Amino acid sequence: MQSYDDGGTPGIEGAKCDHHWLSDYGFLPGPESPDEAATCVPLSIRLPLDSMPPWKQGLLHQSGLLGMQTSILEDGEPSNATMALLRAALLDAVRPDSVTEIWHQHEALLEMQVLNQLARLIKMLLKEHPHDIDKDVAALQNGQLTTNRRLALRYRIREKRNLEAALKRISEKKKGIQF
Repeated sequence: MQSYDDGGTPGIEGAKCDHHWLSDYGFLPGPESPDEAATCVPLSIRLPLDSMPPWKQGLLHQSGLLGMQTSILEDGEPSNATMALLRAALLDAVRPDSVTEIWHQHEALLEMQVLNQLARLIKMLLKEHPHDIDKDVAALQNGQLTTNRRLALRYRIREKRNLEAALKRISEKKKGIQF
């Protein structure tokens, strides 16, 4: 039995993103309007574990991050699991023992690398599935599409809007990082 709502936050606590709703139940939650934001957009983050040093592989396995859902949330914010996984993947082996100015600079540099990596990933997703929103909305309003085609268009429109919102959030975060 699969409950529609497990009470969790989509993309964080195992609750369903739009792609889960489509694959598990065959519909999208919420009103029929394509303007509605997706509950979350999945991000498939593939890490080259075999090429990572043993300490980093151990860190990733012990943290449990590899099994967590990585996604962009409804407001365009990357989920905590997404950010933590990328931070761990990009972390350098050398870390000062005490909090110093060097460590603060290193921390800011790591955060900038994470945001750059995330932006690249999102841009690749947008290029893989180019959408003409105006054309898609017109096709939806036309009403002569099959149910499956209508659902696919609604999903893609919502996904694109969330990913574009995420790029704006990432840009804002980058501006706030102090070196």
